[in-house]
Amino acid sequence: HHYPFSGKENAHVRLGVISLHGGDPVWMQTGQEAYHYLARAHWLPDGKLTAQFVNRAQSLLNLVAFDPSTGAGSTILAEYSDTWINLHDIFQPLAAQPGVAPSYFLWASERSGFRHLYLYQQDGTLAGALTRGEWVVDSLVGVDEARGWVYFMASKDTPLESHLYRVALTGGEPQRLTQQAGTHAVVLDHACNRFVDIYSAMEHPPRIELRALDDGRLLLALFQADDARIQTLGLQPPEMVTLTNREGDLLYGALYRPSARFGPGPYPTIVQVYGGPHAQTVTNSWSMTVAMRAQYLRSLGYLVFMLDNRGSLRRGLAFEGAIRYAMGNVEVQDQVDG
Repeated sequence: HHYPFSGKENAHVRLGVISLHGGDPVWMQTGQEAYHYLARAHWLPDGKLTAQFVNRAQSLLNLVAFDPSTGAGSTILAEYSDTWINLHDIFQPLAAQPGVAPSYFLWASERSGFRHLYLYQQDGTLAGALTRGEWVVDSLVGVDEARGWVYFMASKDTPLESHLYRVALTGGEPQRLTQQAGTHAVVLDHACNRFVDIYSAMEHPPRIELRALDDGRLLLALFQADDARIQTLGLQPPEMVTLTNREGDLLYGALYRPSARFGPGPYPTIVQVYGGPHAQTVTNSWSMTVAMRAQYLRSLGYLVFMLDNRGSLRRGLAFEGAIRYAMGNVEVQDQVDG
């Protein structure tokens, strides 16, 4: 369907449950559908249905539990932000057995200014924060309830990379399991003994490895291949740079310099910018090296400059939310400073 214009009526969406054997659907009692978005829905092991609703201003999120047989619902928890709510997929029931209500669940929130993991009782009572600090949890990748570990991806050591960490269900200092520099994506096995690690950095293409989950040690190299086109096309990693803007914020950038045959410079310069929100262009990943537009312009003698200004992802809600009601202003200030 088409997106509505600002201030116009949204599409009407209902949440219903229907039996595998047919019959009439049971519609969940979600309130006034015209005034909120149905953002997520999850089944619980005890047969209840949960859903996340966000108001149209995207400043309030309610997690609601429903009885699928009647449609009656009650709010478990609510999140409010005077910036905006960033939706996520981190909702994990714990201690679940068939036919028994989960006693706890994992949830992520930016209430501290940075997305972190929290443990809740089933009725929405906060049990405690599992992670904290000026860094961002990217995703939840697994929970080993038997051993008491929660596995997640995060920017704890640098916002330029994403690594696998684990933290105890009782809290404490997270332990980093992926030691190789770069940007990682992982898949855990169901027994929580091993994980597949797909990672890259500016200096090397993606690699796929099987590693032990207890300490991250290498078990088997699954895939690593050199591509002859890298040399043929003359693809060189960009130069990573940092700078401080007029507000004192640390910003990360990348420079694609022309080859020596174009002389010492100065060079005609092209600024390639996205500006956020929900985007990060400067990372220690192979995608930086195979940014073909930047590489092509570099081959023609242009200097290409990328900078993640305020408004970019993975730097915390205040950094990202600086562009609220100021788009086209804050981003430009940072790009000018760059």
